[in-house]
Amino acid sequence: MIRKIFGGVLFSLVISIVLCGCEGPKIKSMADAQVSSTPTAVSTNIIEIKNGNFSPQIVKLSTGSKLTFINEDGASHRIASDPHPTDDDLAALNSQVLYKNETFSVVISQIGEYKFHLEDNPSVGGKIIVEQKNKNNKANGGL
Repeated sequence: MIRKIFGGVLFSLVISIVLCGCEGPKIKSMADAQVSSTPTAVSTNIIEIKNGNFSPQIVKLSTGSKLTFINEDGASHRIASDPHPTDDDLAALNSQVLYKNETFSVVISQIGEYKFHLEDNPSVGGKIIVEQKNKNNKANGGL
């Protein structure tokens, strides 16, 4: 009887050791487990408002390009230039109230980085990176 118990315990121990050695890579720290959540700049002329957020959050444009915001959200929103509450970095980014499916467009001619946010929720924002347009830079359909 003792031999059966000892044999069962020994078998369980061997299986446990084998299984522990077959695991995938182990995470040594939380830094190894974190995935970057930094948004990437996208070359596009359209920013959508969906579920209370901007998509994409960061866009790249050439000087003189037209950028259009589309409210695809059920709630109305107003886009505003940073910083909140003065909204005065780039006044042209301050929109009227946009209801569902309404759009707001702006042409930005100056090189620079411009941040914006939802006036009703200033913690939701994005950034526009405007670069010099040249003959080799035909971003955004050459607008």
